[in-house]
Amino acid sequence: MTDARLPGHWLNEMRFMDLSDHEWRVFTNLLMWSVEQGTDGRVPTRYVNTVHPDGVSDADIDTLVTCELIKRTPDGLQFLRWDDPHGLRQSLAATVDGYRQRKRKNQADYRQRLKDESVTGHVGEGIKSFDSQSSAYMPGNRTGHVTGNGSKKRHQFTAETAQTMQTVQPGSDCGAGKHLLQPDGTCRACDRRQIAKNDEWMYR
Repeated sequence: MTDARLPGHWLNEMRFMDLSDHEWRVFTNLLMWSVEQGTDGRVPTRYVNTVHPDGVSDADIDTLVTCELIKRTPDGLQFLRWDDPHGLRQSLAATVDGYRQRKRKNQADYRQRLKDESVTGHVGEGIKSFDSQSSAYMPGNRTGHVTGNGSKKRHQFTAETAQTMQTVQPGSDCGAGKHLLQPDGTCRACDRRQIAKNDEWMYR
């Protein structure tokens, strides 16, 4: 998107104050058309009438020529002092194009930096994680329990099962109807095992 410039000091310039509303609109619309099309102030004849719904008359053009804003050319109109800081103060098409290219490049560089930082961050996290746990096992740990999340899970297992686990003494017997049977037929509280004999359940 491009923008035409309308400097504030034009409000106090007699040549603009003397323009009618219709003439002012013709002038500013011609200005915006040229900026948008990147023609550096040139408006071909076939496009002149398109800038105002009521059309543009020769009298309108004569007024703008008298104000030294435009001049007639063989193929249309040409604004005067298009990029002059003391004239119309508009940007040349080449300048606008250069700005767009720089903006595209800056955006591409920015996206690449984000991509590079993301890759570097992931690599750094991986190295940090490996350094903080040089081994999956704690020094001196002969139980085979892994550290980190494994240790946490081991702790949870112990907390959940400590209340239900019992020490089984050799020869102990809970007694009939008191066994805490496991799926494999063993008792959780004593060393008896349930077996089937003669279609009846027995313990040994």
